[in-house]
Parts: sequence; structure tokens; C-alpha cells
Amino acid sequence: MTADFAAPDGKWVASVSCHGIGGSNAHVVVESFESTLVPAPTTQIVTTRTSSPNPMYLFIFAGNTEPAISRWKDSLVAAYGDMTDNRFMRSLSHDLARLSRTSSVRAFAIGSTISTGLELSKPVMMNPKASPKLCLVFAGQGPQHIYMGKTLFSTFPAFSDSIIRSDNILVEKYGKESFLKQSGLFVPGEEASLPKDGVWAVRDTVYSIVFVQLAFVDLLQNLGIKYDYVVGHR
Repeated sequence: MTADFAAPDGKWVASVSCHGIGGSNAHVVVESFESTLVPAPTTQIVTTRTSSPNPMYLFIFAGNTEPAISRWKDSLVAAYGDMTDNRFMRSLSHDLARLSRTSSVRAFAIGSTISTGLELSKPVMMNPKASPKLCLVFAGQGPQHIYMGKTLFSTFPAFSDSIIRSDNILVEKYGKESFLKQSGLFVPGEEASLPKDGVWAVRDTVYSIVFVQLAFVDLLQNLGIKYDYVVGHR
């Protein structure tokens, strides 16, 4: 590999993708910090940054409770208290800021390192009255098992009605064999004919996941639960 393979800005960019039959989907794109391009003669900005012995960084600590923030800070001090590398501290500051977006309680501190003496600001609650958004994630192949949906089938008529309706569509509209009778899934008291390890034929896996997830949606609607987003996983 030579510099000719680098991106136009001189940085190395690499991507790794994972597509698993079990339903896993992961995509990672990483970029090098430094560029292969020869830097221009020293500029005022570069000189200023490299000449500062102890640059200050903004560290944002977040959690679901105030005690959780203190514990999070203690963990970071234990892990990185001796770290003084400027490049690492910039990266840590950036990563903590991104992580804080998922938590409701936040505090910040300004310092050159993550140390015991780092003073935190007063924690604040972010959007305490805001209603959380609900997202439905539809899974792909992988979570199927022989006991799936049996308790819900016997507890909630909306769930069992949906399962039976899907099976009727399969038989009456597409002329296929009843999946409930063929598999023994969902219905309490019926013994499943599929392997206990969940390694099933693709057809059986797809039928089972479609049946159960459509029934979940019908059950949520029957209970008056409204969702804001829908995501298909794999």
C-alpha cells in the first residue's frame, strides 16, 4: 500500500462490514488521524496548538442519575488518570460528548486530563418532561425459538387472533400448508416439530418471525401504544 491509495485529503479510510445469517449487521468506517500529504510550512494555528504544554478540554459526563455520573467519572479516572497524550485527550473529549446524547442527566468539566481533582458542574436533567420516542425494531433471522409467542398467545386475544389470521392468509391466499399445524409453534399445549436449537429451514424461520412480529404490532395497537419510528434490522 502506498500513499496513492489514500483518500484525496491524504488520510487512510477503511471499511469493514459483517453480514451474518444470524441477523447481525455491522458496518464500520475508520479514518486515520494523520494525513499522508506533506504538511505545508508551519502555520500560526499549528504552531499555537503544538506549543501549548497543557491544552484544556471539555469533558461531558452523562448518565441516567446523578450518582451514575460520579461513578462514570471515577471509572474514567481509574482507566485514564495517567494519560496526558494530547491526541488521546482530544479523542476522549469527542467520544464523551457523543455518548452523552443518549443520557438524560449531564454534567461537564474542563481540564487538561481526566484526574481525581477534576471538578464537575452541577448535573442537569435534559428534557425531563419530554415524552420518549418509541421505535419498533423488526428483527431478521436469528431470534427464533420453539417457545416464541406461546405465553402471549394464551394471554392476549389480539396476539393470538393475529397469529391465526396470518396462518389463514398463508393457507387460503397462497395455498400453503398451515404453518401452525406443521410447526407446532405459538399455540400452547402443542409440541413444536422444529429443532430446539433454532436452526431451522429458511422458510420456517421467515414464517415464524413474520407471524410473531406482525402479532406484536397488532398487540401494541390493541393496547393503545403508539410508536414513532420503524426500523428493519437486516
